Amino acid sequence: MWVRDSETVTVAWSEQDTRLLLQESHRAYHTEVNDLLLTALGSALYNWSGQERVLVNLEGHGREAIVPDIDITRTVGWFTSQYPILLDVDGTGRSRAAHQTGKEDLRHVPHKGIGYGMLKYMSQDDADLFLEPAA
Repeated sequence: MWVRDSETVTVAWSEQDTRLLLQESHRAYHTEVNDLLLTALGSALYNWSGQERVLVNLEGHGREAIVPDIDITRTVGWFTSQYPILLDVDGTGRSRAAHQTGKEDLRHVPHKGIGYGMLKYMSQDDADLFLEPAA
């Protein structure tokens, strides 16, 4: 992509819009804010490119309670993890279906993706092809 082919779009949300997103919007479908933001990203990429499937790399900070028996309250820093997820957008504009699909896709990622990086970087070389996302 060349700079001449790019465009910058700036959007500013009001304090009320931000509060609605962070505290209210996700309640309608029992989702998390990240579910809504990923659904919006998938929809925007579909509207821009027509692609119904987009692979994105997500990052987790690792401060969630992933394993119930481990107390991380006295630790310092984040335990950053990265993992791929496939956004599947049907392009019909059915927002409820999109929210539900995105929510379910994220719920199927074990332990918020923390194991992906460990498996990828600690595995034998012959496992590398298995761990690369398929197009």
